[in-house]
Amino acid sequence: MDKVDILFVRACKGSNSESRLLKLHKRFYIPTRNIEENKRVIIAQLGDIIQNSNPYTVSESFQIAKEAAEVGTESFTDFMLKKYVSRIYNTKVSQFKGFIPPLYFRKKVNVPTC
Repeated sequence: MDKVDILFVRACKGSNSESRLLKLHKRFYIPTRNIEENKRVIIAQLGDIIQNSNPYTVSESFQIAKEAAEVGTESFTDFMLKKYVSRIYNTKVSQFKGFIPPLYFRKKVNVPTC
């Protein structure tokens, strides 16, 4: 897990995660004017993080998202982004291999790095 992945995980764990993820994408990658395209790149990044850290298949998530998108409640990319953010939000930080907690928390509590 590199430093950008760690920032993506921290953005998912915080409040207002969608806007934080878009800002991170804008900072570290080449953004496009189309927000949907930026969200697709973020979904791919989060999918890689989830696959590397959790026993969770992305194909199962796509099946659920496809069914939800057919219902018409929201777009496919919005649903997938919410699904991946909630998956990372509900995962313990200790399950992410190579996650380095922020320095503030390492000083407060003696947390070992993974």
